[in-house]
Amino acid sequence: MCARNYGNEYQRPPAIDAKDNFRVGSVDVEVLGADGSVLEAGSALLDTVDLLTWRYCPELADWQHVAAGIHVIASDLPGNVTTRVFLL
Repeated sequence: MCARNYGNEYQRPPAIDAKDNFRVGSVDVEVLGADGSVLEAGSALLDTVDLLTWRYCPELADWQHVAAGIHVIASDLPGNVTTRVFLL
């Protein structure tokens, strides 16, 4: 689990449920600004307890206030890619 301490406040990272008929190999995340620009990007980590959940740990302390959306890119082991944008 990757919870970050932003000042005196702990925030849980966004959870992404990624399922595939074979196996999800990776999940990448882009935090989007209101103008669609990428504020930050990185790889999500597979939750060690729930093996269908991936968690991304944003570096931006105020990501929940400045982000307009999250772009998720999931790849399975054969290399098929699925993307989805979630508006906040």
